[in-house]
Amino acid sequence: MQAINEILDCIEKGDLPSDELLDSLLPEELRIHADQHFAGAYAIQLASEFLVKNQSSPHILDIGSGTGKFCLLGALLHKTAQFNGVEYRASFVQIAKDIAVQFDTPNVHFECQNILSHSFENYDGFFMFNPFLEHRNTNARMNDFDDEPNQAADYVAHVHKELAQRPAGTRLACLYVNEAHIPENFKLVDQKMGGTLRFYISQ
Repeated sequence: MQAINEILDCIEKGDLPSDELLDSLLPEELRIHADQHFAGAYAIQLASEFLVKNQSSPHILDIGSGTGKFCLLGALLHKTAQFNGVEYRASFVQIAKDIAVQFDTPNVHFECQNILSHSFENYDGFFMFNPFLEHRNTNARMNDFDDEPNQAADYVAHVHKELAQRPAGTRLACLYVNEAHIPENFKLVDQKMGGTLRFYISQ
């Protein structure tokens, strides 16, 4: 509970909690993967600010939300936005939900579902952080990883198709995502962190 209070105190003061503090909420076996698999606090701050900009109560989807770091910090920073995470690993979703309860954040929601079964229709913005790393790098795999034949290709195709159908004005923030995975209707409008964090708006 001490870490929860320290994080809330940081945000109340207008400061950004450190990654060490945020990641301390995770079990040790996942904490060691945090740098590689879970977006850093600064990147989350920049991405969430872009995704909610000029919108009164946007619904944001984290595609492959892991243990919920992006959604949880985003929801704490932007109280009027709704942050939603979809993750197929039930153990990760439970961790995210348990942390959300401790923060008492009503504007965050996590769902245990394969992204192939999830429609993007009701969202105003999307976040992706290196979503296919575990498929490409066997040394990067975490607990309960599932790699069926052609699964990565199916994920890429589904995400591409769903994003391509979003209306003009939809926002997309990508951290370490191959530009080939971005539909042509999304135009690059800005980039940060040496170009690793890119912002798009659909036309």
